Order: sequence, then C-alpha cells, then structure tokens
Amino acid sequence: MALAAALFLSLPSAACTTCMGAPDAAQTQGMNAAILTMLGVTVTVLGGVGFAIGGFVYRVQRYDEYGNPIADHDEDPA
Repeated sequence: MALAAALFLSLPSAACTTCMGAPDAAQTQGMNAAILTMLGVTVTVLGGVGFAIGGFVYRVQRYDEYGNPIADHDEDPA
C-alpha cells in the first residue's frame, strides 16, 4: 500500500541540464568531449589490434606449412 502511494503521489523530479539536453551547458559539452575521447581511444586500439592481426596473416601466408618461404611470382627464377 505504501509503495502504491509512493508511486502515484510522488512529484515529478527535475532532470539536470545533461539529461534535458541543454547544448550550451558546460556539463553537456564536457560529456560530449568525453564520449568522443573514449570513441577515439577505442577506435585507435582496435585499429592497432586489427593491423597486428593483418600483419600476422600476411606473414603466415608467405610461408608454407614447413616454414619455408614461398617464392614471389614476380621474381625471376633464373
């Protein structure tokens, strides 16, 4: 009964400027900068991991299953 009364008789709360979406507020601008920074770091780290994996795949493809280098097709065998 107390829970129902608390739910139905409560006053609406006011949200902060960030939740209301005030674009000129310092809080909103700081949060936007933080989000862009986190995205930049994440993309940089994942890009580095992908580049490393691509390098490993490239190296593995240059050798046969016995570890011998595979000759390039551009080289003259003579």
